[in-house]
Amino acid sequence: MSPCRRRTVLLGSLAIVLASAVLMPVAPTGAQRPIAEKPGAAGAVQAPAASANPLAARLARLTADPKFAKVRLAAHVVDVQSGQVLLAADENTPMTPASTMKLATTAAALHVLGPDFKLRTVVGLLGDDLVIVGGGDPNLSGRFYGGDITAAVKRWAAVLRGRGITAVKGDLVLDDSLFEAQWTHPNWPAADFQWWYQAPVGALVLNDSCVELRVRPGATDGAAAIVRVAPMTEYVTLVGQIQTRAGGGNNPRIDRVRGTERFQLGGTVPLKSGTQTYFRTVHDPGLFAATVIRETLQAEGVTVAGQVVRRRVWTDGWHLPPGFKAVVIHNSTLGQSVAVANTRSQNLYAECIVKVLGAHASSKERPWPAAQGSWALGCRTVAQTLAAMKVPTDGCAFDDGCGLSRRNRLTARTLTELLVTMHRGPHAAVWFDSLAVSGDGDGSLRSRMRDESVRGRVHAKTGSLRDTRSLAGYVRTVKGRTIAFALMVDQLPYNSYHHSAVKQWMDDTCRDLVAMW
Repeated sequence: MSPCRRRTVLLGSLAIVLASAVLMPVAPTGAQRPIAEKPGAAGAVQAPAASANPLAARLARLTADPKFAKVRLAAHVVDVQSGQVLLAADENTPMTPASTMKLATTAAALHVLGPDFKLRTVVGLLGDDLVIVGGGDPNLSGRFYGGDITAAVKRWAAVLRGRGITAVKGDLVLDDSLFEAQWTHPNWPAADFQWWYQAPVGALVLNDSCVELRVRPGATDGAAAIVRVAPMTEYVTLVGQIQTRAGGGNNPRIDRVRGTERFQLGGTVPLKSGTQTYFRTVHDPGLFAATVIRETLQAEGVTVAGQVVRRRVWTDGWHLPPGFKAVVIHNSTLGQSVAVANTRSQNLYAECIVKVLGAHASSKERPWPAAQGSWALGCRTVAQTLAAMKVPTDGCAFDDGCGLSRRNRLTARTLTELLVTMHRGPHAAVWFDSLAVSGDGDGSLRSRMRDESVRGRVHAKTGSLRDTRSLAGYVRTVKGRTIAFALMVDQLPYNSYHHSAVKQWMDDTCRDLVAMW
């Protein structure tokens, strides 16, 4: 996308030259949208349906299995149009939601900020320094740029060169102080620090706070495998090697040393295998991003004489200081980020959203924030927003944005009432489009419910932890009705029998809904 010119503007009380270019990623299009419906006279939830119910019978068959004696299940299914309850089972019991927590996070953010809210990364000059001010945008990656991880930064370089800026005398200053300096949630599993789903959260992140390690075998038996890092950067260090074995198995080891950017390599790859890609988190998301930005600018003809330095540029009142000259404002929309968070269940996106929500919810002069984004403030804002939307939150607990913390609690009724409320609200289309689709697309439901009878008719958010499974969203029935549902299972033994049985129950319940209503 070529940069689009715009006039200099004044923001707030400070005369700041905002941008010669506003750059935005291109969002995917073409998703199915909900059909508007009028709410029933009795509101979101009415009296339960009769007990002679095939949904209840299916649930009863699952719970009758002695192997499920200690498993907790909750279900709530509601006709969005009439408000009729089609299934209710322990719907007010707080459960571990896993990734269905993202529904609460993204709904609250859409309600407060709106889908067109801009997540801004500002590139500008302050004295002799080039400054990158992070705004909590998780979209600086190849996701919207054909897989080119540094495509956005290359566009920044083109704008800088167009303004005659090819050599910076000072430092590249990173300001990621919009978010708290705690990058990893204290209630996430400590042993999982290097896996993509626990990527560290910062106000400036690149490539989902991960490096990609691309491994291909050496030319001969016993040779070292070739390991390439993407994005190419001197920020990370590789130690050791992976051996190529003619008759060996595929057992490479790539382990980041905790608290560092050093990766220990070991193990083996088969001689005749192809290139394999492994994702590992970095330790410091801001310094990683800023270092790669500096390296990319250099490669694109914009040199920085100094070093990468982390320093706060924001004023105490959360404005950019006098003398700051913005050159590029890179914008992504909240709607784009919500779509990735829900469709692909990308944890980093949900955490950036919850911290952005905390930072901007009370702002009286947007786009300026009002506070530093934190888990505590963001989660409190989510809880307050759901209450303001008249969604019941009794017994609920909001500990992070994505659902990885085991201290989160939601009820099945909380989820269905939230789904009904969002379906009837001003952001229904954006919300509906953000959900994974059964048997279709690239979301978390792409390999489930692929039979023609139900394919494309379920739009939902999945959730799973070691002992938890959940599914919540909408079913579009053969009769044209929209059903909101939440199915939650907790205290689940970690084995294929239990998880497969629960997933089958959830999928078959959706099939029943499609066919019967």
